[in-house]
Amino acid sequence: MALEPLLQRLPVQPFARALLLRSVVIWVGTRIMFAIGGIPAGAPLLNLRTSVMAVAVVAILGLIDARRRNEDLFLANLGVGYPAILAVAAFPALCLEILLLYALSWW
Repeated sequence: MALEPLLQRLPVQPFARALLLRSVVIWVGTRIMFAIGGIPAGAPLLNLRTSVMAVAVVAILGLIDARRRNEDLFLANLGVGYPAILAVAAFPALCLEILLLYALSWW
């Protein structure tokens, strides 16, 4: 299977769960900050640019948080690199942004 090498490079389950939960918290804080600050200008909830920025900010802050906790060094010893940490950190933000855009398009 072509996915097996890719799946082996993802963080182990306890670390992935922690990264995912922290990413959700970071996403909520980022969206609140964007909504209050109006970054970028326009309707901050239905703006594609805001959604892309939110996912990028969450991914970068998730990587910084993993680095701050030295989880990146431990995961590197397990064969998990920075791209996998970024992907795991960005995944919940991407899903929540899609859900938010879909939910607000009905409203």
